[in-house]
Amino acid sequence: MQMKDRIAFVTGAGRGIGRAFCRELLRRGAAGVVIADLDGAMAQATAAELGGLGLQCDVSDEAAVRAATHELFPDARPAHPPKKQKRFRR
Repeated sequence: MQMKDRIAFVTGAGRGIGRAFCRELLRRGAAGVVIADLDGAMAQATAAELGGLGLQCDVSDEAAVRAATHELFPDARPAHPPKKQKRFRR
């Protein structure tokens, strides 16, 4: 996985596998990590430990994820914008 100069938004990253994944992304050259977790205090603690940005976010709620992403990166476009549906000609 090529992570050089990229910022990763990792869910469930306050502890366990998510925290370990953040460490690995940083080891592989990620420019930064956003640590999202239901437990905001744990996300903040992990962010302080790894040098990332921690926030409380319920990732099962699409609107909450979009709001968090927009708050962090207000000028960003989606990495993979929705594809336009092809129209069939008659």
